[in-house]
Amino acid sequence: MRARNDMPGRDMPGRNAIEIGLVIYPGTQLAAVLGMTDFLTLAGRIAGKQVNRQQAPSLRVSHWQMRDGENIPVRVFDTAPGAEGTPDVPILPPQLGPPIEAHEAAPFVEWLRERHSAGTALGSICTGAFLLGETGVPPAVSEAPH
Repeated sequence: MRARNDMPGRDMPGRNAIEIGLVIYPGTQLAAVLGMTDFLTLAGRIAGKQVNRQQAPSLRVSHWQMRDGENIPVRVFDTAPGAEGTPDVPILPPQLGPPIEAHEAAPFVEWLRERHSAGTALGSICTGAFLLGETGVPPAVSEAPH
C-alpha cells in the first residue's frame, strides 16, 4: 500500500480522504453495494475516533455508475460530497445472475484501465472479478474467486 501522500489526488484541495468508489454496473447486487457503504462508512467513523487520527486518513465512500449521455461512470453518491476527482480504489461488487458479458463490460473497461494506468489499485469482490478480468489488467495479488 502506498503512503497517504503518494495516493492519486492527495495534493488536490478537498482531497484529504481515501475515496473508495463502488462501481455499479449491469447486474450489480445493490444489497452488497449498500452493505459495503455502511461497513466502510462505519469503519471510517471508528478510525476517526482513534487517538492517532493524524496517521489514518479518513474514508470517503462513493458510488459510480453510467448515466445516459455519459461515456464514463459518474459519481452518483458520495459520503463527502463536494470534492472532485476519481476514486483512489474502485471496487467492483458482486452481481446477481451470470457473469457480465463483454458488451456490458465495455463502457467500464477503458475507464478502469485509465484508473489503473494512473496508479490506482483496482479491486473486486466475488463475481466482480469477471468485469475486472475484462480490463486485461493483471492482478497485483492472487485471486481467490469462489
